[in-house]
Amino acid sequence: VDGAAWSSSAGLLVDKSIGTPMQLPPVRIRAATPRMAERALHSRFSRASGYLSLPVYRVLDSPWPAQGSIRSTVEAAELFQVRLPFTWADTSRRWQPVNMLDSLP
Repeated sequence: VDGAAWSSSAGLLVDKSIGTPMQLPPVRIRAATPRMAERALHSRFSRASGYLSLPVYRVLDSPWPAQGSIRSTVEAAELFQVRLPFTWADTSRRWQPVNMLDSLP
């Protein structure tokens, strides 16, 4: 996850001060109806501000960053979508991009 960190009590902690990719803990997936999934997430993460539906990408081709920036395009493929509870770290709730990768490029 880039732009956020995982909190076991609040879910995805969205924070603009997080500049390096953070690793999520292993995620347990269970089959459930959408209503039961929402109920289970709400009971586990009742302090969450809401839920983010994020695409998970796999980077297929990426030039090595030179001087802290990538000078070309990054080729990535979307693997699936994940819906995670989130909490704003900053009380101003300013927009913050969050990216999910299946592994570091």
